[in-house]
Amino acid sequence: TGVAMSAGVLVLACIAGVIGGRLAGLRTALFSAGIVVGWGAFATARLDTIIRRSHDVSALWTLAAEGLLLAALGTVATLVIVKTAKPELEARHHANLLSLESAKGAIVAIIVGAAGAMLVARTSKDVGQTLGAAVVAGVVGTLVGRVVAHRAPLGAFALAAFLLAAIGPASGAMINGTSIVEKVYAGHEFALARIMPLDWIAGIMLGVPVGASWASSMVEKHAHPHASHASQAASPAR
Repeated sequence: TGVAMSAGVLVLACIAGVIGGRLAGLRTALFSAGIVVGWGAFATARLDTIIRRSHDVSALWTLAAEGLLLAALGTVATLVIVKTAKPELEARHHANLLSLESAKGAIVAIIVGAAGAMLVARTSKDVGQTLGAAVVAGVVGTLVGRVVAHRAPLGAFALAAFLLAAIGPASGAMINGTSIVEKVYAGHEFALARIMPLDWIAGIMLGVPVGASWASSMVEKHAHPHASHASQAASPAR
């Protein structure tokens, strides 16, 4: 039932993203889709509730499988949104989604995004905090990823970061293992496991456009001084 509900939320998010993309572009499209998924995330069960019911680490592996499925559905939705969104001027300079540049940016986004999320997700009981942690993952992952691979397209960061929906629960299962029940009761479970799969999808969709905007601002600030020096050098001496 939970997976079916999450899938339905992603369908609605895809529709919202397509509408936003046709009206304003890809960044608005992803943000619009993220708002819809975020609404759905507030209705999902939290890790502490799930573990208290199951009393077994297998619940985390089930969440990891669910996260992988939602990541796949999120990927499909994002590809549809990317394909239908109004073209943006800067997209002309981006590399192909399957290029080495995209892969480099995607790997950085996953690593940096996971680190950022771990700093924010201090409890599994507060959906606002776990969703916020996923948003931070999307923002910092895309920001650093775009700085490292500035030609990587926006979709590459979103599609890669969706994998955190499966990596989060799986890492918790591997690190906490059979002691997961005690860890959850004590509030000491692995931080990435606290973030639910739908939190990850929503947070990434919301965070990627923000991180991309910040990265563009940084690039422009570095580019303007160089452009100014170049114009001064080219101007004739009086």
